[in-house]
Formats: sequence, structure tokens, C-alpha cells
Amino acid sequence: MSDMNSCGSESLKLDGSIYCGLGFGCNNDCILCVANISEKHENMSTSQMIAYFDRIIGNKNLTIQISGGEPTIRRDFLYLMEYLSVNAPRITKVLLSNGRMFCNTDFTAKVAVYPPVCVLVPLHSYEPELHDMITRRPGSFNETVLGIRNMLEYKITVIPKIIVNKLNYKLVPDFVEFVAQTFPECGAVGIDTMDLLGSAGVNKEMLKVKHTESAPYIQKAIDVAQKYGLHISVIYMPFCLVEEKYRKFITPDESIVMYKDPRDEKLTGGLTKERGTVDACGKCKYVGKCPGTWYSYFREFGYDELKPIYD
Repeated sequence: MSDMNSCGSESLKLDGSIYCGLGFGCNNDCILCVANISEKHENMSTSQMIAYFDRIIGNKNLTIQISGGEPTIRRDFLYLMEYLSVNAPRITKVLLSNGRMFCNTDFTAKVAVYPPVCVLVPLHSYEPELHDMITRRPGSFNETVLGIRNMLEYKITVIPKIIVNKLNYKLVPDFVEFVAQTFPECGAVGIDTMDLLGSAGVNKEMLKVKHTESAPYIQKAIDVAQKYGLHISVIYMPFCLVEEKYRKFITPDESIVMYKDPRDEKLTGGLTKERGTVDACGKCKYVGKCPGTWYSYFREFGYDELKPIYD
């Protein structure tokens, strides 16, 4: 195991959003996880994480996306959340979690003492059987739903989201309806396109779906969200593949500093190269605003779907 000093002691000057994976341990085993089993590292030690956090404490305009694996299963998770909250109160904390640990009321109450600004929770379907099939953990749907309810009870902001794939893309409008009716307190819902890496890449024949096939259902889902007054955001769908009135719901391109492993200095401060626009976008008027999509998607499907917009 690398010494914690391998991540250095020099302060990092950052502005924007940084993704920080606390490790690759998880209580799910999702068929669409982007983690590559052969490349998984051990979880970072507490001292390694504190050494890294100390490097970013001085930043003011920074959002840290705390992820994993599943970050909440770490024994030191509550301590790390407290440490960031007390020592870096100006840094915005966003938690990416499958929500299952929050089915424990005592755990939820403890997180609520130093809560993230929001928790993004994937639900792969409103159908328990499909969700559990994707997570490969029987009962995970019920635990996640209970976890969301507990977080809302403790006034923790939750945004349920769905990762669009071949198994669920036709269900996306009904998923948004489910969120609106089941968790009206959430007030928001997310739709993510899928990165075909890791387990998702291994299982791509079961999971991959073209954006041109899923886009009509995503547009219907936006209509459902509008009906209920839900804020909705779509991640990494090219503007040219949806009708003009729906483009405002697609999250603009955002450079996120990737820091998946605090022991790897090479990832520190580097802009992500995993997604974006491509040469085939040409002189489209939305280049610079459109997020494009995952490069793994382009490698699988090519660029023929893209229709640059010039007027």
C-alpha cells in the first residue's frame, strides 16, 4: 500500500467541481458499474483521505462530489463528512450514493448532523425486480426506497436519478412519474446517459442503446416532470438529438477535475477526458455549450447520429 504522503502535501488550487472516489468497495454489484474489476484499488485509508482533504480546504468556489464505489459503507464515512464540514465549510459537498445504508434510521440521523448539500441516488427502475437485477442484490430496491424516505424525513436533499440503458429506456417517463408521486418532497430528478466502461462495457450487449432510440422517451420524461413541477436535468445527451425546446434541460458541459485515487498524483488537477464533443460536431453553434456524450459511446456507435446545428 502506498504511503499517504504519495498524494503530496502541496495545496491544490481548484475552481469548479472535483470528483473524489473514496474507494471501490460497494454493497451492490451493478452490471452497469463503470469500475473495471481488474483495475480496482484498495479503499483509501483515513489518513490518506485526510491528507488529500487538507490540500483542498483553502478553496472557496469548489464542489466536491464524494463517490466510490459506495462511500457510505466506509467505517470512517461519518468522520470524513464531519472533517470536511468543520474544516472546509465553504466547500459544497455532493454525495453520490446508492442509498441503501440510509435504510438505517440511526445512520441517517448521524449523516444529517453534517449533511451534504444533496445526495444523488440511482434507481434503475420503478420495478423492484429490474432494479435488483441490475444491482445484482435482491432487496436493494426496497432498501434504497426506504433510504430515500429516511433522508427526506431528516431533511437531507435527495435527487433520484436513472441511468438510461437498453433494459429501462422505455420506462424513463414512468420512472419520473414514480418519483413525482412517491417522493414529491425531492422536487428534482436526474436522467443520466451511460458510460460504457468497466462492468457496463463487459455487459454492453445487454445494456447499450443508441441516443436516437432513447431520446424520444427522455423527452416524454421531461414532459412528465414539467407536469409535476419537478426540476429535471439530463446528463451527456447531445443537443442535436433532442428537439429544441428540450435542450435547456440538458446540463451544459462542465469540466470536472478527476481524482479517483488520491494515491495517483497524475489524476490530480487534470480535466476529465472521458466525455465531450468531437470533431464530427464541426462548427455546430452549440459547441462549447453542448456536453456531447461519453467517448465510450462514440467508440461503440460512431458519429453518424450527430446532426450539427448551424442556424
